[in-house]
Amino acid sequence: MTAESILEQLEKYRITNDIDISTFAKQIGLSPATYYNWKKGAPPKAVEILIRISNTINLISPHL
Repeated sequence: MTAESILEQLEKYRITNDIDISTFAKQIGLSPATYYNWKKGAPPKAVEILIRISNTINLISPHL
C-alpha cells in the first residue's frame, strides 16, 4: 500500500460517482487544499501514518 495507490483508488471512486473534489475531500475528512496537495505528491500526514501502521501489521501478522 502506498499513498499513490490509495489516491488512485479514491480518484477512481470519485470520478465513477461524479463527485467534485471539494465535496469528496470534505466527505473523507480532508480540506480541498489538502486533497489537491496530495494529487501534487504531498500526501496527508495521517495517510503516511496509516500506511506505516498497515505495513507493520502485515509484517507481524501477514494473514490478517
